[in-house]
Amino acid sequence: MARFTGILGILTMLGLAYIFSTARRSIRFKTVAWGLGLQIVFAIFVLKVEFGRNLFQKAGDVVNRLLAHAFVGSQFVFGDLGKQGSHLVSTSPSRYCPRLFLSQHSSRSSTTTGSCNSSSGLRRGS
Repeated sequence: MARFTGILGILTMLGLAYIFSTARRSIRFKTVAWGLGLQIVFAIFVLKVEFGRNLFQKAGDVVNRLLAHAFVGSQFVFGDLGKQGSHLVSTSPSRYCPRLFLSQHSSRSSTTTGSCNSSSGLRRGS
């Protein structure tokens, strides 16, 4: 039964998409079949064919090398905050509130309020 969990998940998602669709007549089943077919072909190519496995492994290695260069660059710009594996990189509040990040790590922290409300100039959608 565990072998069919993925197929059951795909069928469940397709069924939910069909049930909650507001324009069921606009669904092109040929396009859906092509998409599922391509998924199956790629799965077989990656999981069962040695060349496919090696190809995607090499592509993953290239991406990992690129990320390693990005971490070196972030360490150059941010110092210890940019070190690879640092919990500060992945949980930094700067992605949610840039002004808070600047107020905590800036030499001008006394002039920056550090709040992230609408009065600080950071509004949703702007």
